[in-house]
Amino acid sequence: MASQEQLAEVVRLLRALPADKIEAVRHYAAFLKERYGLKQSPDESAPPLDGEPLGEAGATYAPRMSRRDRGILDEFAAAIRKDFPEARLWALGSRTTGRATEESDLDVCVVVSRHDEAVREKISHIAWEVGFEHNLVISTVVYSREEFEEGPCSVSALVRTVLASGVPA
Repeated sequence: MASQEQLAEVVRLLRALPADKIEAVRHYAAFLKERYGLKQSPDESAPPLDGEPLGEAGATYAPRMSRRDRGILDEFAAAIRKDFPEARLWALGSRTTGRATEESDLDVCVVVSRHDEAVREKISHIAWEVGFEHNLVISTVVYSREEFEEGPCSVSALVRTVLASGVPA
């Protein structure tokens, strides 16, 4: 079994990855938590990993988004739906659990009818524009409806977290 120091180093390395690798970071963090029973980030200066369970099985932190963050999420969702009217969005992460710092990004899962590089680029561009106006990084994970509902990703820790504790927009 890995020591707390080893896990702390892995968490620090994961957090140093670029924003476009956020999905891999979240999947790996969930794997570490499940495999090693990690309840909280071993690096006490950092916030715990997202989606940490509370006492009973299946219960997660109640969303505690600030009004500012909720407003930014709603603005981002409206901008996305101009180009993708069928889009479903959920915020997750530290900005929904009340654990955000000034440097925290706003993590948003976006589900659209079809998903390709052009769609991903358009969504990233909208995230950048809305985030820039509010001095906030908006990190997105984009799925097609089919990937989200029926593909291998549908049983991933990330999708389970989105459905269990994501804040819908």
